[in-house]
Amino acid sequence: MIRAYVPRNLRVRPSIQLSNTRVPARAFLIAAGLIFGGGLMIVAGADLIKTVKLTGVLIIASLVIFELRWWERSTCAVAGILWRHYRRSRRLRLDPLMLTVPVEVSAAPTMRRPRWQQ
Repeated sequence: MIRAYVPRNLRVRPSIQLSNTRVPARAFLIAAGLIFGGGLMIVAGADLIKTVKLTGVLIIASLVIFELRWWERSTCAVAGILWRHYRRSRRLRLDPLMLTVPVEVSAAPTMRRPRWQQ
């Protein structure tokens, strides 16, 4: 039996078309399912603002995990990346860079006035 690796750009992945934009089907179902679950929570009597914030955070987190999974990483590796990013210090490690720019001296002769101004 002969086997060949299918190039990545030839793989067929399911997608849904929304207003002339193709969206991966799994990402759409994740977001739609979480929105549906949030709607059910609101109908059941949950606080509106808290539910919207929770649903938004869950959608963003699940889509980040989904996108990183597309980059051939495991869920544990993705969780480790997100955890390290969350725990890192919030300081920027940039030192101020002071530059002194000398005054530019033109090598060309000074510009003349146009004839109509003379």
